[in-house]
Amino acid sequence: MIYAAPVPSTTAWAEKGESAVWRPPGFVTYTSFRIPSSDGPYASVLDLEEEDNKQESSFSGTKVKDIPAVKDYWQSCYGIFLVGSSLYEEGEKKPCVGERASHNVEDGFSYLSFEDVDATVRLLGSGFVSLLKDGGIRMESFADEERNGGNFANVGILLQSRKEWLFTDLAISAYPPLTSVTLHYTFPLEHIKAIAEHSKLSCMVTDFDKLPVLEALKPSLPHLKSAVVLTAASPLDDTPRTMDLTEWKKRFADLDCRLLTFDEVLNLGRKRPVRPIMKQDPERVFTIVYTSGTTGNPKGVMLTNKNWIAVIRALHIQNPTTLGIEPDFVHICYLPLSHVFERVIEYAAIVHGVRIAYFSRKRELVADDWRAATPSLVLMVPKLATTLLEKLETRLNAQPFLKRLIVRFAVSRKMHSSSKGSIPSFWYDRILGGSRLLRERIFGSPDRMRFAACGGGKLDPVVQEKLEKYLGFNIIQGWGMTETSGAGSWQAYKGDDAYDSVGGPTACLEIKLKSWESYDATVSSPDKKPQGELLVRGDNVFPGYFREKELTKEAFYYDEDDGVAEKEGMGENFKESEEEKKKTKQKQPWLRTGDVVQIQPNGSIKIIDRKKSLIKLAQGEYLQTEKLENTYGSSSFVENIFVHGYDSQSYPIAIVVPDRRRVLQWAREHYYEKDSSVSRTPRTTASPSIDQTAEEMNHHQKQEHGKGGYGEKAVDSERLEQRVKDENVTEEGEGSKGKANNKSASGVDGDGDTWLLEEALHDPELKKDILADFDRIAKATGLLGFEKVKNIFVTADVWTPENGMLTPTFKIKRPLLIKTYKQQMDDLYAELARNQVGQHGSNNTSVSLHNRNIASLSWWRRLLLLPWVRAWLQS
Repeated sequence: MIYAAPVPSTTAWAEKGESAVWRPPGFVTYTSFRIPSSDGPYASVLDLEEEDNKQESSFSGTKVKDIPAVKDYWQSCYGIFLVGSSLYEEGEKKPCVGERASHNVEDGFSYLSFEDVDATVRLLGSGFVSLLKDGGIRMESFADEERNGGNFANVGILLQSRKEWLFTDLAISAYPPLTSVTLHYTFPLEHIKAIAEHSKLSCMVTDFDKLPVLEALKPSLPHLKSAVVLTAASPLDDTPRTMDLTEWKKRFADLDCRLLTFDEVLNLGRKRPVRPIMKQDPERVFTIVYTSGTTGNPKGVMLTNKNWIAVIRALHIQNPTTLGIEPDFVHICYLPLSHVFERVIEYAAIVHGVRIAYFSRKRELVADDWRAATPSLVLMVPKLATTLLEKLETRLNAQPFLKRLIVRFAVSRKMHSSSKGSIPSFWYDRILGGSRLLRERIFGSPDRMRFAACGGGKLDPVVQEKLEKYLGFNIIQGWGMTETSGAGSWQAYKGDDAYDSVGGPTACLEIKLKSWESYDATVSSPDKKPQGELLVRGDNVFPGYFREKELTKEAFYYDEDDGVAEKEGMGENFKESEEEKKKTKQKQPWLRTGDVVQIQPNGSIKIIDRKKSLIKLAQGEYLQTEKLENTYGSSSFVENIFVHGYDSQSYPIAIVVPDRRRVLQWAREHYYEKDSSVSRTPRTTASPSIDQTAEEMNHHQKQEHGKGGYGEKAVDSERLEQRVKDENVTEEGEGSKGKANNKSASGVDGDGDTWLLEEALHDPELKKDILADFDRIAKATGLLGFEKVKNIFVTADVWTPENGMLTPTFKIKRPLLIKTYKQQMDDLYAELARNQVGQHGSNNTSVSLHNRNIASLSWWRRLLLLPWVRAWLQS
């Protein structure tokens, strides 16, 4: 499949260290689509007169008569919604959004129609306009922001993914000058405060559970004048409320903030209805998406009407060859809508008439939600895909030997067939009849699930391929950024077995590469493919960061000489229209993505790594840390991992957050016999990661005993024996019953398991076994010598979006982790330096000296053991 093709340039791009410009086949189709001109005048709701109350009936479900034809809907986010209700036979009666009303999976989801959603959106938008006119929402002027004339009426959305999130987003987009400001529900308190201050939020839409957060923040947020609270939780949520709403309203009133319920805002709209603004300025910023990213404080990405229209229209054009979305699809929404990945797919689904089923907002109900929704399309982030594969293989390992053998044979043959480019045998699918069974058990139906899309990070190709073979449907990868309105590239949903690819650019996007370090973008030959930093430009690329001119300037690459000639001999799809040539002359800057990629001959993009994640080691080799994190993350011991390296060192090290269930299993195997008595006590001598002499081991044990760092501290065997005996006594009495009822969400059973977990994390033998597993994985996956992790620190910390260590899509925040674990990483390299003195040669396989008789060593090796010789060598 051809994803993109190079377009000849009028300039010598190779001399600038760049590749040619590449465009997708649908680019000319997209450019023939006319996004409305920015020529005004454009009205806002403040310019309109209020409707007569007699027209209130038009908001009960019947559309007002002045809505223009479908071709004019492509002017706003709200207009895109109207496209979805107008292109299909069922029209407004077509089901649109739904949620579960019963714990019984067989009852499925209850849906509201497009008509119902439209009526609610109009009432809600009119209610916001009423607040705007009454001072509950304020128009703020920003001298340091030129967009929207520097005037913004910002409304925050702090909600989990639910239908009211969509209602709020549509309502704000339909009534300029309102602008939505999205906040991740899992943002820590300081991030919420920083965003509210930076954007001068005057209104926040949230739920009951976040009221204590707003109350705590309100004294430092003088601009916050109103809050809209959703008191209705998920129909399946029976969580008791500690305070009624009347008391909350009084407390907020004392803080000079008006607290309204969602229904009260709808009632304001009924009393003072206002028509949506259909004709909108394409350059209007309709939303500010605050992204935590992986590098520090949240940044406000401004997205315009043009950006959003462009990306949805481009996905619509390419849909037949990429996503393949059909009107009978059901999309289950459980990723955060505050993240642009879920948001853009949801609007792409709406424009194709797809039903959207919202999850019940409880982790323990997600599996039931999937089965009840019987989805056709599921979105994943790499962490979820990896976890799903691990659970499947864990279940498989528990099956009888013969069944395991048959399934593994079928999967391996399907993978072999794919690697040879042939179609997997029908009989392998029959043998793996498990595929239908798995689809039914996971997704509620063996036949409805068409494909899954993975974004928000780099998916391990092995995980992608294995999941496809187990489940029997395609998993496609995409690439995008908040700055590209979410969608940058997609794989085709069928006919593409390139598991290390993220497909080609969307129809509205041009791409090129710029050489960086040793990655050469100028090469163009069959045996060498261009590599470099990915640069993109198009109508879906954001105009800048809110109130951050310097950051905006740094984000773009301004090419002074960027003419593009018409491509001859490539067919009509690659020829430029006159309109396209005019756009080229406008010298639109290129967005620096920060991703180092390779462009394949068919125009697909292969992600190598982030520029900020590539580390140059002392020997000049580049360490692809995200690749290594995906590889070592497949270990059963690992819940999360951060791989890092110093430019003065030759090997990487890692900080490991262990999988606590696996660690408990390891602890029971090492500390107990089957009859629950002590089989042996933990080892009291530390076991380093590489060679160590007997003398060094004794010294190391004395130095490290009692330290608090996991992976270093020796275990007090006497204390352990006593605790095991006490636990055995407890298990024979009533304590075992109490402990069984004290299971935490992490799988740790009460105080006994908590203590056992603590002891295991301190045991140096655990560190040794994790490193051994890493070595096994490195050999199995063919990692090079410099890619093998040589030392680890096992931390008791848990990394979550809530504590700021992960992004909402579960990517690690690398700069924060480098700062947090700086001392531990220094210690790991210092330990390597101490232990490498006794190592001979530069081979990657460690030779364990401490188990050998020192007297049997050659004279020159024994010489290396002398303290003064080691000191001289280290100096």
